[in-house]
Amino acid sequence: MTETARGLAEQVRYRVGHLRQYLAAADDSILGDQTRLYAVEFAFVLAAQALLDLAGHACATRGLSTDGSYRGALEVLAAEKLLEPALAEKIAGLPGSRNLLVHLYGKIDHARALADIRGGLDSLEEAARRLVAAVDAVS
Repeated sequence: MTETARGLAEQVRYRVGHLRQYLAAADDSILGDQTRLYAVEFAFVLAAQALLDLAGHACATRGLSTDGSYRGALEVLAAEKLLEPALAEKIAGLPGSRNLLVHLYGKIDHARALADIRGGLDSLEEAARRLVAAVDAVS
């Protein structure tokens, strides 16, 4: 595994670990505490960014052409069967979710964002494992 892939996968695991700790609290508790809510959303953005960077790295390492977008990288990896269809579908919205929080496109529904984050942690970790394997296969 390349150092780049290893480092990005570790960032995903590290941030998801923090998210699991933060999300031990009830939704009402998180939504009622702006500092805690921002910690959850920021940790998610960092985990998502690391995974998206890993997706781009996997494409580059394997010589796969993309349109240069995060979504495009995920689509190519799914088309090449480097991500299983069910997993690819679960993380397909990741670039949009990340962009919403980073660029503040429109009004954020924090309750929905929190539910999406809760439901996506296993998929983030699994996708990171799969992408590392995709890099390892050619390294």
